[in-house]
Amino acid sequence: MVAMRNFVAAVKRDEAKVKTVAHKAGCAFKRDAKKVGAAVKCDEVKVGKAVKKTYTKAKNALKKQK
Repeated sequence: MVAMRNFVAAVKRDEAKVKTVAHKAGCAFKRDAKKVGAAVKCDEVKVGKAVKKTYTKAKNALKKQK
């Protein structure tokens, strides 16, 4: 009887450990996804600024030629 209780307690402890590890892994994955998303947005902004800068330079060059 005591051995059975010890076994059940050990199984419950193991299940709790598995849930904890899975939760931590999920949180880490979400953090990484947020970092990737932020980096992509940052890159999009940089590309947008570069395009705008190039367009403005070209437009100004055309104005000077006229």
